[in-house]
Amino acid sequence: MLFTVNWSWSENVKSLGKHSVVTSEEDTVNRIYSLLKAEQKRLQIGELYFNAYQDDAVELDIEHELKPTYQNNAIEIVVCSREQLAKLRYPKSNPVLIVSITDAIAKFPPIPSTIPQYTLRRLAFDDIEANIDWFNDRKYTAFTPKLAETVATFIINRPINIKTIIFQCEAGISRSAAMAAATARYLGLDDMKYFKTPYLPNRLVYQLMVEQLRGE
Repeated sequence: MLFTVNWSWSENVKSLGKHSVVTSEEDTVNRIYSLLKAEQKRLQIGELYFNAYQDDAVELDIEHELKPTYQNNAIEIVVCSREQLAKLRYPKSNPVLIVSITDAIAKFPPIPSTIPQYTLRRLAFDDIEANIDWFNDRKYTAFTPKLAETVATFIINRPINIKTIIFQCEAGISRSAAMAAATARYLGLDDMKYFKTPYLPNRLVYQLMVEQLRGE
């Protein structure tokens, strides 16, 4: 059974009531549970505001959020939002691999001059787990096996001198976290970090990326 869920949240969270997704009943229960856990964490660590309608986030602690989440063989994995990408700083001696994700109708963010050495792959798809023909006067496009193959090849065949892999999406919570989790697993690291607060990884993205990185 498919139905539309309108997320509503505490008065301290902006505009989540405007954000609607189409999902299954089981998915909805899991999402609500994850969001309740996220709210509990927010109350513990201070104010963290999300505007899910714009799929964007205002950072609670930008210095903390932008620390690499994993390192393996001198490769760090960073998950960030559109706004956080603009604040990243890397020297020329630190080449960076960037996977930049936007909504299907959004403009791609510029790569800041503070990242002088990078290899870039841009993707445009929506943060959903199934295609939606029409909602809010537009069509929504989900991640596909073909896109997963493109990203997996990009990661597997990365230049040998790459030291950092950045996954950026609109809010730095769902699509980028899912890709980071799959990549961490591919590198032999624990991907469960990205299934905890503040992340809510897109499970379709994660599943397809894991399959492609495995060569399935």
